[in-house]
Amino acid sequence: MTGAEGQPQGAPWRAVRLWARGTGIAVVLLYATLVGVLALAQYAQYDPATDTRPTVNFASHPIAIVLHAVGGSFAPLIGLLQWSARLRRRWPALHRWLGRVYLVAGVAIGGSSALWLSFFAYGGPVVRTGMSVVAVLWMVVSAQAYLAIRRGDVAAHRTWMMRSVALALGAVTLRVYLPVLSLAGVPFLHAYRLAAWGSWLPNLAVAEWLLRRERRTG
Repeated sequence: MTGAEGQPQGAPWRAVRLWARGTGIAVVLLYATLVGVLALAQYAQYDPATDTRPTVNFASHPIAIVLHAVGGSFAPLIGLLQWSARLRRRWPALHRWLGRVYLVAGVAIGGSSALWLSFFAYGGPVVRTGMSVVAVLWMVVSAQAYLAIRRGDVAAHRTWMMRSVALALGAVTLRVYLPVLSLAGVPFLHAYRLAAWGSWLPNLAVAEWLLRRERRTG
């Protein structure tokens, strides 16, 4: 069906959806960039010997925290950029090199150091389990994405990368939930326990929902 000017009646809604999608991606990209910059700036000047906060135990694992900060800070940003169809089409070599940086620096280095740090995380078994599970899942799904593209299965590569980026964005959503929960009056320990799982489980659920919807409509 068409409207009075010959345009499909659904065109305005599609335009609104595309605008909302583009705006949402831009906001997430901006926030992911800020998270990466602030994380690097924080740890560039960090002296664990002078940090006496009970919620921080980085002093015993300075190498791991540096590797995690450097390796994982920009993984969400790089992962989001990899979804740009324009980048893949116009600069395929850049897309491949960014993928290598994401897998090596972000996943292999940032993920393995995150797994090590998770065993000593503040908040007890709830936090340690949540953070260790997401670190392992991130490395596993990213490895599946790599294996898929190596055998030329672009569709499977895209599916696994969607899951990988969803988990990488846990670093961003963690820094959203903690201040929100704090403003809501939730004690830090409880907020941290909630965020240890809530920062990535909803992300993964949304990714799975999007994948299922694509399969139904594809």
